[in-house]
Amino acid sequence: FDCIAHYERTLAFPAEDDSVRVSLLAESFLREVFVDAATRLDFAQMRRHEWLASIDFDRLLECEPPFVPALDSELDTAYFEAVETSPVVAAPAADPCRTSLGGSQFENFVFSSRYSRLFDANE
Repeated sequence: FDCIAHYERTLAFPAEDDSVRVSLLAESFLREVFVDAATRLDFAQMRRHEWLASIDFDRLLECEPPFVPALDSELDTAYFEAVETSPVVAAPAADPCRTSLGGSQFENFVFSSRYSRLFDANE
C-alpha cells in the first residue's frame, strides 16, 4: 500500500537495457493513472488512451477472458502469495497507577503474540 500511496517516490520503470520491458504506451498510461486525483485520467480518458485502443469496451463483457482461475470457493486465495502476519495487540490505555515508570517510555508499545510462549505460565 505504501508504494501506491507514495507513488511519487516509488513509481519506477525498468531501464531500456533491463530484461523486463514496459512499452512506452504502457508507461504513458500508468504515469497518467498513478497521479493525484486532480490530474488523473477519468474513465472516459482511460478508454481513449492509445495503450487500450485494441479493447472494445462496449463488448468487453462478451469477450472470453484469457485466464479463468479455478477456485474452490469465493474465499479461495490460492492464486495469491502467502503473507506471513502475526497479530499485534496494542498496549492498554495509560494506567494512572503506573505513572512512576516515567510517562512516555512505553508509549506506542505493542505486544506480539509471537513471543507469548516465553511468558506463558502454563508451560
